[in-house]
Amino acid sequence: MNNASSYIRQLVRCLCLLAAVSCLSGCGMLFGGVKVESVAETSLAPSQVALYLSITHSRHGVVDLQASHFRLTEGESLLDSDAVDLQLLDKSIASHHEALVLVDMSGKLSDSERETLVSAVTSTISAIRRDQAVLLYAFDGREAPQRLASFRKSDEPLEDDIKALDKFRSEDPSRSLNSAVDKSVGLLSDRLKRNAARIRVGTLLVVTRGPDLAGRVQASDMSKHLAESKHHLVVVALGEELNLEGLNTVNLHSAKSMAGAQAALSNAADSVHRRFGQYYLLSYCSPTRAGTRPLSIKVTVPASSAPELQSGESTSGSYRTEFDASGFRSGCSAEKRPLFNEWNSNSSRSRSSTTPSAADSTPSSSDDAAAPPDLPGY
Repeated sequence: MNNASSYIRQLVRCLCLLAAVSCLSGCGMLFGGVKVESVAETSLAPSQVALYLSITHSRHGVVDLQASHFRLTEGESLLDSDAVDLQLLDKSIASHHEALVLVDMSGKLSDSERETLVSAVTSTISAIRRDQAVLLYAFDGREAPQRLASFRKSDEPLEDDIKALDKFRSEDPSRSLNSAVDKSVGLLSDRLKRNAARIRVGTLLVVTRGPDLAGRVQASDMSKHLAESKHHLVVVALGEELNLEGLNTVNLHSAKSMAGAQAALSNAADSVHRRFGQYYLLSYCSPTRAGTRPLSIKVTVPASSAPELQSGESTSGSYRTEFDASGFRSGCSAEKRPLFNEWNSNSSRSRSSTTPSAADSTPSSSDDAAAPPDLPGY
């Protein structure tokens, strides 16, 4: 009897250990591994297959991947990247990314605090607009945020501090953080809808010096609207142990005082860059000539693309889908601008299989749409 009990105990321990090991390997993908997601995908005659991918590691964006980090398998056949002309195309030919920076200017700011905050925000917007257009809003105790400026995508740094932010004076001494964020979500969503690109991605950067005081919008409602919008959220909290209910994000950067604003906002700019950089437009020429074909994409992530990894380490993730190869033939160019069904932050994944017309193959410029209208609330 004792031997039987001992055997059962040992068996239970082994099963528990096996379950723990399985969880460590499997759950890592859920909570800390590489996540490869498809935003949109298409298969186009003569034989082009293209996907707009989002790649994250430990919930942070994976940046600066090269085509060599991607391995494709169709059915059971590993594809030669050179033979299928695997490429990472300039994603701006298929998408539009835009950021809205919302700055807390409530209450009283000393001259030195104002100078520090304005300088830090100016540097941050200079960094962000290297990747995407930027809208700047400020808020105080009023219900709606106030539009201050817009900036087109440009590699040129802002030479002077943003005068509109420096001149902003609070008209209501309260802090209506929740309503400002809630309305900014709508402003950014409306802004993206006006762009001609078929894939549109928004990022909201919130800079706050304290929690909501006005109480116009419940934190739960604000959080719900943020989640529904699917905009990326980056938060900078300037102050001692701020309780920012409803602003839940892995991209939270804090400083105990205004003296740390420059560093916190610099880190926030890096988070925004990584959110932009996590997207990849992959294109290749499929050798398949008929039917529906399974496709597997394995992505190897080096430490240089994911700072959470130790130097010299690498990890990987994969994505599986299928595409329609009906009518596929020779003559493919992987460099051709792919056409996706319309997708924005509020949409689910887009998939299309189409033969584009000559009119559709002409890229549309988003430059003319970069500047917002004169008034907020559009």
